[in-house]
Amino acid sequence: MLPRFGLTRWGIIFVSLLAVNSALISQSDRALLRFPSPINQTLDKITLATVGPWTISATEFTLSYDLGPAFIKRSQSSKKRYLNFMIYEKLLALDARDRGLGRWPDLRLQVEEIGADLATEELYKMDVYAKVSVDEPTIASGVEQERIHYSIRWLFAPSVEQTDEQ
Repeated sequence: MLPRFGLTRWGIIFVSLLAVNSALISQSDRALLRFPSPINQTLDKITLATVGPWTISATEFTLSYDLGPAFIKRSQSSKKRYLNFMIYEKLLALDARDRGLGRWPDLRLQVEEIGADLATEELYKMDVYAKVSVDEPTIASGVEQERIHYSIRWLFAPSVEQTDEQ
């Protein structure tokens, strides 16, 4: 059971974890984790923003935006807003680093767990995502099949004769 904190407190804890995670994984470490983009390898070379010692590449933005929350994509200038949120995250990470939040034992443990999750995700990207190719007709067919839903309803009756009565 989670301790009874307000939603704001949980939000602050979550943002702190994200900030510490970003602060602890240095840019050089991120370069080791980065995989070549199977979509367009030139995206890795495009810098959209620089925040302190860190950059936001077009690859990082594209992957984050595509997998990010849907509510932001419903607004006008959604990509600009999303990039601003990514910049805010980097600024929070810088602030967390400057305040020494990375030295807190509880946060370090949680960041290590997040790091393990990120490593698993990177291995997936290198071992699966980079090797799998799906053509447009297959995607269209899958989307069309996903729209078809069947419902099965059960009618219970002790005998066949009683089913006609229902």
